[in-house]
Amino acid sequence: MGIMINKIILRKDLEKLPSEKGMVRKSDVMAIVGKQKALLHESDSLFESLKELKEEYHSTSEFVVDGNSYSIEQMLEELRNDTKIGKEFRKSVNKMILTYMMKFGGDEEN
Repeated sequence: MGIMINKIILRKDLEKLPSEKGMVRKSDVMAIVGKQKALLHESDSLFESLKELKEEYHSTSEFVVDGNSYSIEQMLEELRNDTKIGKEFRKSVNKMILTYMMKFGGDEEN
């Protein structure tokens, strides 16, 4: 999942900015882009789950991606920035979840 920003929302937010001869301050634009990226991360279940685990358990666990070890904090940054490492981690987690579900099913006991 690449970092995608909703053009319609961006356009509406940009129209609200004060402008001079059609020009706006770069810092204002970057603030809007940052806000939209933050909203994107809030809808990213893997990012949010990892953040919750870190906070709930005060964990200092390490994750291994392509033979290299990364702390939770480093992995959060990789996911936040949508790097190659973050993408590989996401792919690996999704594969593990799907493999588990195929082997053991997704039904919970009542």
